Amino acid sequence: MPVHQLPRAADYQSGVPFKSLAPRDAAHEVVAALSMPPGMQAEEGYLLLASVGGMVKRVAFADLPGLSARPFTVMGLNGDALGWAAWTTGNDEIILVRAEGYAIRFKEEEIRPMGLQAGGVKGVKLGGRKDHVVGMMVARPKANVWIITEDGLAKCTLADDYPTQGRYGQGVIATRLKAGESLAAAALGMGNDNLIAVTTKNKPKYMRFCLAPSLDRYARGESIIALGSGERVAYAVVPASYSFADVVPEAG
Repeated sequence: MPVHQLPRAADYQSGVPFKSLAPRDAAHEVVAALSMPPGMQAEEGYLLLASVGGMVKRVAFADLPGLSARPFTVMGLNGDALGWAAWTTGNDEIILVRAEGYAIRFKEEEIRPMGLQAGGVKGVKLGGRKDHVVGMMVARPKANVWIITEDGLAKCTLADDYPTQGRYGQGVIATRLKAGESLAAAALGMGNDNLIAVTTKNKPKYMRFCLAPSLDRYARGESIIALGSGERVAYAVVPASYSFADVVPEAG
């Protein structure tokens, strides 16, 4: 839909329900919102999707329907849930982070473009029964992979420290976890970029990436959030997105 049709809001607590803009089932939740990168043409770029269960999918932008308020299927899911969406150029690398403290990085070209009804391919091997993907990112030079546990332990590690591997592997260690610990979220950004961590009590915690210490992949994180009794970190959001020119070197 055109951005100018979205109602303007003075703060994050105001706004209108999404179902008033486009019909959707009440059981459906919005998991991602994207704006078309500036200068992007219909014949270039891809929509990259990742599920909580580790499935990934790439759809050519040219294959997406045109402007329409009617919802359409973008990924077939069977007992899984869509978690993340991003624009890619066709030459990017993708990072998936698992709750058990591992991450995998692979070239997006390993995911062949598919139609809207397809369910995607496996992006990462999960571990135990409770393991799942907690973050999907498009790798960028000099950016940091920020991770945080459910208990609020966080750290930043250079994305370049994550080696490029083949798709559908277990990945490499992203942090050392103790028994019973689990990662809650992962994000990618620069030191002064803004970040919002949301707790299980729906409380937003505003911060910058650099609030978390810069450590290598094998180190444990440090506590950066004060949590109340029974409260845990649920997920994280990076409010400012990169433009298409930031993704493509030497873009005009």
